[in-house]
Amino acid sequence: LRKQVSSFKLIDVGSGAGIPGIPIAIMRPDFQVTLNDATKKKCTFHALAIEKLGLSNAQSVWARAEDLGHVEEYREQYDLTIARSVAEMTTLVELTLPLTRVGGHFVAMKSIEPGKAELKNARNAIRKLGGEILEIKYDPYHIPEANGRRMGVVVVEKLQETDFKYPRAPGVPTKQPLK
Repeated sequence: LRKQVSSFKLIDVGSGAGIPGIPIAIMRPDFQVTLNDATKKKCTFHALAIEKLGLSNAQSVWARAEDLGHVEEYREQYDLTIARSVAEMTTLVELTLPLTRVGGHFVAMKSIEPGKAELKNARNAIRKLGGEILEIKYDPYHIPEANGRRMGVVVVEKLQETDFKYPRAPGVPTKQPLK
């Protein structure tokens, strides 16, 4: 995120309280930052924070990611799509990769059990959606109470357009994850 770029577009999916989207908008006024959440009161908070902080480079969008992924204004428009702890990885990539432009990246910040099925299953879903895992980095600290799970960052590169049938209807990606 250090490199100066013009018209770099970032979307924070499932933004919740606006973290990390709002701090990124503050630190990078050259980025166009979109905060997305399915809960109206969270988006109302985003809008208020954006206004009070005077962030002309940020906007809040109240919508389910499944719906947003089919809107031309948002579909495959983002250089960087980020999400943290929104859903299981196969669900998460179906919600985010349709928003990521070809050549762009999706970064997931989540608790992951190294070497387990979640990442193996996610690799197939990522391929179906036009991406490929570039890197997985784990927090170097081990917390015994975490039952083998560690915080990690998964970086996915978008290599080709996502078939327009994705994301599927609201709720389907969670109930019937891609395999």
